Amino acid sequence: MSIKTGWQEFSQVITSACEDLDINELTVLKDNLICALFRKNTIFIFGNGGSGTLASHFAHDLNKGVIDPLHEVSFRAISLSNNISEILARGNDDGFETIFGGQIKNLAIKDDIAIGISVSGESKNILDAMYIAKEMGLITVGLTGIGENSLSKLVDFPVHISSNSCAVVEPIHDLILHWLISSISLDLVYLRRIEK
Repeated sequence: MSIKTGWQEFSQVITSACEDLDINELTVLKDNLICALFRKNTIFIFGNGGSGTLASHFAHDLNKGVIDPLHEVSFRAISLSNNISEILARGNDDGFETIFGGQIKNLAIKDDIAIGISVSGESKNILDAMYIAKEMGLITVGLTGIGENSLSKLVDFPVHISSNSCAVVEPIHDLILHWLISSISLDLVYLRRIEK
């Protein structure tokens, strides 16, 4: 197989999985983020491995990339995958499954948003954090791969990708996060125009 053919086949798999996305899931997620923005709630984002880097990227883009034309509101987003010393301490002292949930216990309040990113939807530390988030009254979101998994069953708002391959699911999660930044930014511009 040539490089060109391999790339075309991979691109088609990505395109097909994107076309299978449930637009209602994306709309509900965007609406919840906009509500958090104006309520000044915090958005906690977390994942392992590649999903952890997506969590970090998304938190950065929410904080820096979404600009209110009137500079009256800004996101409060935190990647729980970033604090290496806390992750190592919690993992060593309390077990790896507690690394995100322990941070949520310390930092979150009711009506904040917890976003867990997991291709399998079965990562114990993601699930532990979501159980804690739900007990504390947070709005819970899960970005996962195909099918019903533990994370998608647990959260208030699941977003599914129709694949179990990390090579397919992770780039689509990244596309979703970039679309959210762009779409929310456009909504803010529109909102500020009609307020004038």
